Amino acid sequence: MRKDSPIRTLADLKGKKVAATKGTDPYLFLLRALKTAGLKRSDIEHVGLQHADGRAALEQGRVDAWAGLDRHMAASELEGGSRLIYRNVAFNTYGFLNVRDDLLATRPHETARVIKAYERARKWVGANQTEAARILAEEARVSLPVALLQIKLRSDFSNPQPSAEHVKALQLAAPILRDEALAKPGTDLDKVIADLVDTRFAQAFIARAYAMTTRSLDLPVPARGPALRMPLGLVAPGALLLAAEAGARSGLIPANLLPAPSEILRTLLYLAQNGLAAHVAASSVRVLAGFAAGASLAVVLGAAVALSRRTEALLDPTFQALRAIPSLAWVPLLLLWFGIDELPKLVLIAIGAVFPVYMGVVSGIRGVDRKLVEVARLYQLGRVALARRVLLPAALPALMTGLRNGLSLAWMFMVAAELIAASKGLGYLLSDGRETSRADIVLAAIVLLAVLGKASDSVMQLFEKHLLAWRDNHVERDAA
Repeated sequence: MRKDSPIRTLADLKGKKVAATKGTDPYLFLLRALKTAGLKRSDIEHVGLQHADGRAALEQGRVDAWAGLDRHMAASELEGGSRLIYRNVAFNTYGFLNVRDDLLATRPHETARVIKAYERARKWVGANQTEAARILAEEARVSLPVALLQIKLRSDFSNPQPSAEHVKALQLAAPILRDEALAKPGTDLDKVIADLVDTRFAQAFIARAYAMTTRSLDLPVPARGPALRMPLGLVAPGALLLAAEAGARSGLIPANLLPAPSEILRTLLYLAQNGLAAHVAASSVRVLAGFAAGASLAVVLGAAVALSRRTEALLDPTFQALRAIPSLAWVPLLLLWFGIDELPKLVLIAIGAVFPVYMGVVSGIRGVDRKLVEVARLYQLGRVALARRVLLPAALPALMTGLRNGLSLAWMFMVAAELIAASKGLGYLLSDGRETSRADIVLAAIVLLAVLGKASDSVMQLFEKHLLAWRDNHVERDAA
C-alpha cells in the first residue's frame, strides 16, 4: 500500500484496485492471501500489470494495492515509502533450478558442474551476505539497501534442495491454477508437481561440494580469441532486416508495400549512380545551416533567460507556447512570408533546433550548484569570468544533451522543410517515392535519414566526451 493509504488489512481490499501480473507467484500469493480474509478475486478489481509497472501505478495512486516480486516491493518500501500489510512465508512457491530429462541424459557432466557451482555460490552467499548484496545491487541495478534487505532478511540459503515443505506449498497453490484456467483442464496437478521435483541426481554432488570460505569468488575468465564480435547495436536491425527479407521473399509481406531489404539496397545503388550524392549534400547542408542558426540563437536566449528573472518573465512564456506548435503548422506561414526558396527551409529547421537547445541551456545554468557560484564570488570573479569558468562548465552536460536533441529534431524538421517545393534532398526523395508509389525509394530515403542522423549524433557524442572529459562520474555498464 502507499504510505498514506487507509488500507490496513486484507479485508479492506474489497472493491479496491489491486495490481498483479496474472499467472506469476505474486498473483498466486495475492489470491491465497485474499482467501484467508474470506475474499475472492471477484471481490477486488484486478489490474494486470508487469511488476515494475505495478510499483509505478501504486506510487502514482492509480491502483490501491499491488502484489509484485519481492525485489520491486522492497524497493518500493525503502524508496517510495510503501507499506507491507501482509506477508506469509508459507505461501511462497519459490524458484528452482530445473533441467530437462533429455538434457540430463545426454549432458550429465555439464549438469553436475552447474549444480556444483550453484552449491558453492549458495554457501558463499550464506557466509558473505554483505558482499553478496553488493554484487546483487550492481547486477540487478538496485540500491544497496534494497539488496541488503533481500539477502539478509528475505532470502533463505539454508536448504539447497526442494523439500516436502516446498512441494506442499506448490500443491496448495494448485486449486488456484485450476480456478484461473492456468493449467489444462483435467490435469492432475498434485501428481505433476510431485513428478517434477526429483532431487536424487543433485544430492551426491551437493554432499561433495566444498564450502567457499574466501571473501572473493574466483571464476574462470574465458579467453578472448582474435575473432571479431558483432557490436550489440547491430543485433536488432540485423534481425529486423533478416525477418523483412524472409517475409518479402516468402510472399507473407506484399512487395509493393514493403520491398525486401535486398531490393532497397539495389535501389540505393541505383540512386548512388544517379545523383544521390546531390540529394544527401543538399539535405546535410540545410541541416547544418539551420541547426547552427537555431542553436546559436537558443544559447544566447537560454543564457539570458537563465541568468535574469526579468528576462525569463518576459520571454519564457512565449517560448513555451511556441514550443508546442507542430512543425507542419509553420509551413504555410513560412511559404507566405518567404516564398519557396531556401530561406523558409532553413528557418523551419532552425525552429526545430532552437527549442531543445534552449531548454538544455536554461536547465543547465539553473542547475548549477549555488555553492560553486558563492565560491566564485568569494574569489571576486567578474560576470564574464563567472560565466566562463563556473557556469559554462557546470552547464555543459545539459547543454550537450540539448544540442544532441536539437540536432535530431533538425533532421526531422528537414523532411518537413523539403516538402516546400524542393527539387533536391532526402525529403524530396520521400515525396517523389510517394507520388510514384515507389516504396523502395521511400524506404531507401528513410534508411539514409537514419544513417545520417546516427552519424551526426555520433560525432556530437564524441565532441561531448571531449568537452566533458573532466567529469569524475561513474556510469555502470554491462561489459558483456
